[in-house]
Amino acid sequence: MTVAPKCRCGRVSLSLEVKKPGPNRGKWFWRCPTQSCGYFQWDTSASKFTVHPTSAYALAEHFTRTSPFAKKPIALNTQFFTDNDNDPNKDKTEIEFCLHSPTEISIRADHNPTLLPALQKMENSTWNDDLQRWMLPATAQAYARSLQQITVAPNLNLHVIRLSNALKQVLREKTGLSDFSADMLETDVEEAIYQIRESALWKALKPFQQQGVRCALKRQGRLLLADEVGKEMQALAITLTYKEDWPVLIICPKGMESEWLDRVVTWLPILKQDVHITKSKANVLGKSRKRKDTRHKGLSIDSRQKKKQRQSTYLRPNNVTDDDDEDEEEGEENHYPEENDGLPLFSHHTVYIINNELANRFSKELLERHFRVIICDQTQDYLKFRPKTRSQSFIPTLQNCRRLILLCEEFNLEKPFQLYTQLTCVRHDLFPDIKRFGVNYCNAVQNVFGWDYSGTKNRVELQYIVDNAIWLKRTKKEIKDQLPVI
Repeated sequence: MTVAPKCRCGRVSLSLEVKKPGPNRGKWFWRCPTQSCGYFQWDTSASKFTVHPTSAYALAEHFTRTSPFAKKPIALNTQFFTDNDNDPNKDKTEIEFCLHSPTEISIRADHNPTLLPALQKMENSTWNDDLQRWMLPATAQAYARSLQQITVAPNLNLHVIRLSNALKQVLREKTGLSDFSADMLETDVEEAIYQIRESALWKALKPFQQQGVRCALKRQGRLLLADEVGKEMQALAITLTYKEDWPVLIICPKGMESEWLDRVVTWLPILKQDVHITKSKANVLGKSRKRKDTRHKGLSIDSRQKKKQRQSTYLRPNNVTDDDDEDEEEGEENHYPEENDGLPLFSHHTVYIINNELANRFSKELLERHFRVIICDQTQDYLKFRPKTRSQSFIPTLQNCRRLILLCEEFNLEKPFQLYTQLTCVRHDLFPDIKRFGVNYCNAVQNVFGWDYSGTKNRVELQYIVDNAIWLKRTKKEIKDQLPVI
């Protein structure tokens, strides 16, 4: 057995191994236990098969340093000899909930004999041999009961990966457990449709279009329509059911204002003079553009007025008093309108049509108008997510209105990052944060250039949320029996 030498202080030296990368890595050496005398010596007695019990030196007596130049005392590493059952870094049993299909929730759990009885006692749970996972019905009640039974299992250090907040909200709304339910009762929907049943617009709708109107009413008038045909008439029919929330704002691409004017005048009980089209900045939403007072202010401004005053003093008749001059000056001042005077801020039209470029430029005016019903056409062109740009400054207007109908031609879930703007406009409560959305559904990865959101993750979950709370899409193949034969 190797005998430890004594340092210059007379204490038993410590045997340590070189950890720093280099030619001496792996060699052993002796040094002073307090590092006060600077003693150092290579340990040449140990072979490559000898392992020095460096952990045993942690139990040695703790020496106090008397030298003022000594370094900070070394903390005793007694973790190896103590019980670490209460260590927070101890291995945990991981349990992950995820949506496997529109009707099933899967549970993946690490092998743990203590956890197995809790999993077997869950109601309506089944074991899938192919996936090696437990299966539950995709309902809010089943998820809440299983979560409660698992977390109360005794003597378990669990790490539970729960469902996303958006998915839990949609599950609660579907079962009617949410405080804010996005769905209406069937009786309320039919009552709203009964008010427009005799209109020419409702009679002209095909069965699939009438079903789209019912779907929008169930979701409180917030819907993304992605049908291949017949979206415009469905949007007008939805706005007709919410006539108490008029006026209506229609945002469309530049050059399509006249087409929407023809649709509105043809199918809605509105005259042409009740529709306002914003074509330039001179008259935004019928708002009167106040003419600024062009009179100069300062000494050089009132030259004309001072000249008139001098002429009036020289040519003043004897019967004219100072009071009359004051009246004349007041009359001249009243001739110029004040800056705050003028017509009402907005006109009293029923429908306002504006293109997306002017809507972005005058987003402040749109927000001040407090529109409750908004239709956005061709949203795939101007509502794609563009970080750090001003091309979508009117998004708060869409999020704050009560009824919103987005008409979209392309809606591809293969690129969820580009769909974030449209999703958060329809349901801002489900997708409030872009970073959380990217981590959950875009497989976001942080690199030297920032966050990369080009991936895809949890496709089944995103599809379930979109189908039950965001959009409605029917292809021509699905409704070919309702289309006219060409």
